[in-house]
Amino acid sequence: MQPTELRVTNEGTVLEILWDDGARQSLSAAWLRTQSRGAPDVRARADGRSVEAEPDISMTGIDPVGRYAINIKFSDGYDRGIYPWSMLRDLNTQEEIRGTQNG
Repeated sequence: MQPTELRVTNEGTVLEILWDDGARQSLSAAWLRTQSRGAPDVRARADGRSVEAEPDISMTGIDPVGRYAINIKFSDGYDRGIYPWSMLRDLNTQEEIRGTQNG
């Protein structure tokens, strides 16, 4: 599955994705930052610690990584997270579930 369009909106706080099957997805910068697969964040989760993000964090850049992922740069200086398409598609479901449980 591949996105046909990526758009950063709301002053860098939302990533909107249009997928090749017509599905649309909106992911917050804060949620994306907490889900990073960078080594320090993976280690923190493995140790049972959560990865925190400032609620007003924004995305300052997005770069392609081959044809399978993007690298997102964040306003807190973090720029090492690679987000494969399959992970982004899965995050939407997780964020919807999390929002339902907290709401």
